Amino acid sequence: MMSTKFSKYTITLALLFVGFNANAQNKNQWKFNGSFGFGYSTITNMPEDIYNQGRENIQLGLLIERRINDKFSIVSLAELDILNYNFDGYIRTDPSESRIILAQAPPGIKYTGLSQTAIGWSVLGRYHFKTRTFQDTECVEGGCRKEGALFLQGGLRFSSPLNSSYYFRENTEQSNIRLNSYVNRALFQAELSIGVKGRLNNFFSILNSSSVGVIYQFTPIFKTGKNTIALNPIHLSWRFLL
Repeated sequence: MMSTKFSKYTITLALLFVGFNANAQNKNQWKFNGSFGFGYSTITNMPEDIYNQGRENIQLGLLIERRINDKFSIVSLAELDILNYNFDGYIRTDPSESRIILAQAPPGIKYTGLSQTAIGWSVLGRYHFKTRTFQDTECVEGGCRKEGALFLQGGLRFSSPLNSSYYFRENTEQSNIRLNSYVNRALFQAELSIGVKGRLNNFFSILNSSSVGVIYQFTPIFKTGKNTIALNPIHLSWRFLL
């Protein structure tokens, strides 16, 4: 469940996309693009007696690429992450130690999970290992030269939660518990993905200007203490350039 108060972040990023895409390329080989992604998030190290299903994620962001040569480039990506995790667990808070206590959901508690909104920033190295130059037949007078490339990229990512809530339904009443005081504010992650830059394949055009990858979070979601399990998420994501 996502709080509507964070819709303003989505609107702000959408306005940034429009502004930066107006200057998508310049003579110094800097490129600016808006990006949109979606995928699946799940939590590792979940106790065996708690069913962990995972749920969808959404990313809205701004991508900046600096081309070094024909093969290598540096990519920086700032994103708004909207994350959801479904699991059959019940969370109680321990204010004295600023930690959570996770147990199996009791009878009458259902539709349980965790929702987070966060800001993420990635610094990635990109290697282009297959390129294709072609003529765009839609251009007048003989066509225009365009290029597509298959690339592999990886690097580090930093994320900071803006809002974290545990949601559940008890009988017919939907409830939320804010967990901002119990989550780690500085999250360190590693990212690896493969993608297509430009237009590489006419037969699978949906893959053009997109990347598919995985993000692993080294920092646990919640602050850890005595008898607290470190819960580390994994995110699968499919990103598209806007």
